[in-house]
Amino acid sequence: MGCKSLGPSKGLYVLVISLEEPIDFGAKRVKPGIYLYLGSAGGPGGLRGRVCRHARHSGGARKWHVDRLLGASRVRGAYVLEGVHGVREERLWAEALSLLLEEGAEDFGNTDTGGPSHLFRADGADVSALLGPRWRYVDLTRLR
Repeated sequence: MGCKSLGPSKGLYVLVISLEEPIDFGAKRVKPGIYLYLGSAGGPGGLRGRVCRHARHSGGARKWHVDRLLGASRVRGAYVLEGVHGVREERLWAEALSLLLEEGAEDFGNTDTGGPSHLFRADGADVSALLGPRWRYVDLTRLR
């Protein structure tokens, strides 16, 4: 499965991230645990390009806010929602998740959408149930 199961279509994604050591973002210390990071893939590589870039990230170049976190953690998988993308949709999902999960770090990853953080603490959460049946899970544990 993994990246090969993703196509070039645009969409939203939620990375499932395992953080084993604490990391600081500004005044906020992110504790070890399982986190969800919400993003949108609207560029030419679509979901495959964006999700697989994040999953392979090893801490080198830092283009996005999430890159620093990914350099200190492991991506376990991603939930993808094809055909839905853009700032408006991304913010709506961030708002919905912020009502259900604890914020991982204030204003994380939301520079283009405003609104709530795009990083959520998800220890013990049933992510499939939170997102709903339109989201598809992709296992990314073998990429790094």
